[in-house]
Amino acid sequence: MIMFKNALILQLILATTLFSSSFITDREYGERLFKDPRGIGCNKCHGENGSGKIISEYVSDSGKPVTIFAPSLKFFNWQKLKKGIKKHSYFVPKYFLTKEELISISRFLEDGK
Repeated sequence: MIMFKNALILQLILATTLFSSSFITDREYGERLFKDPRGIGCNKCHGENGSGKIISEYVSDSGKPVTIFAPSLKFFNWQKLKKGIKKHSYFVPKYFLTKEELISISRFLEDGK
């Protein structure tokens, strides 16, 4: 009986592995990349779900208040993400994300969670 049970468990594991293309969804992969692509995540500046976030507020030497804000990325497709990373390279770390990784991140952002 124990051998039968073990054989059944092994068959279930193999069937799950064969019929499942991945252990996580593309959206879940995008969320992981968003939160920690290569050491520091996009969420540190753009918020946990990419809705944007105030990074810093201070008073300038002239006495004017200054707010540094990271914009929302909620509706950025992968091309816009790539362009934004390149354009704002002074602020945005160089992640060297692949097209597939950027697509996964944009799917996570579009999900609205």
